[in-house]
Amino acid sequence: MTENKTSKSQLRAVRKYKEKVNRITIDFHPSEADMWKHLKSQPKKATYIKNLIRKDMKGE
Repeated sequence: MTENKTSKSQLRAVRKYKEKVNRITIDFHPSEADMWKHLKSQPKKATYIKNLIRKDMKGE
C-alpha cells in the first residue's frame, strides 16, 4: 500500500498555481522539422519563445 505524502495544503497550493498559469502546446508538422530542431537546441525553450513574442509585440 502506498502512502499519500501530499498534504491537503500542498494540494491546494498546486491547484491555486495551476489556476494562475496559462499553458500552450505546439505541434510541429514533419515539414517544420528545421524549426523543431532549432527550438530543441535552445537551452531554455520557454524563455526563448517568450522573448520572440516580446520582440513581436514591440514590433521589432
